[in-house]
Amino acid sequence: AFYALRDLSRAEALPFLTAAMQRSPVVLKAVEGLSDQDVAQRLAGLPNESIYDGAERLAQPDEVWTFQRGDGLERLTALAAILRERHRDPCYRIDLDRERATLRHADGRIVCVLPTGKRPRDKQWCLDAIPLRT
Repeated sequence: AFYALRDLSRAEALPFLTAAMQRSPVVLKAVEGLSDQDVAQRLAGLPNESIYDGAERLAQPDEVWTFQRGDGLERLTALAAILRERHRDPCYRIDLDRERATLRHADGRIVCVLPTGKRPRDKQWCLDAIPLRT
C-alpha cells in the first residue's frame, strides 16, 4: 500500500524512481523543442506546490507537467527523467537535505537545486541503477 500511495517515507524510492525514469511520455513529448537550460528554467519556474498534501507522497514527472506545479523534489525528478532520456546518460543522482533537493551528474556537476518540503526515507537517489528507456 505504501508503494501504491507513493509514500516514500515508508517505502524504498527505487520503484517510484524506476517508474519516473522509464514511464514519463507526457513530459518528454512536451519539452521536445526546448533546450536543456530552457527545460530546467521552465520546471524551476513552476509553483513550488505538490499536488499531494504532506511530506511523504510524491508526484510523478507527468503529473508535475500536467498540473504545472510540484515540490522541488518532484520537479527535479522530472528534470532528471528528461535529461537521462535526452542524453541517454543514466548517471545522475538527487541529494536531499532538510530544505533543498540537488540534482547532480555523476561527475559531481550540480545541474539544479530547488527547495523541497518532501521528506522521503532515502536521502540520496542514485539513478544510474535504473535502466534507460528502451
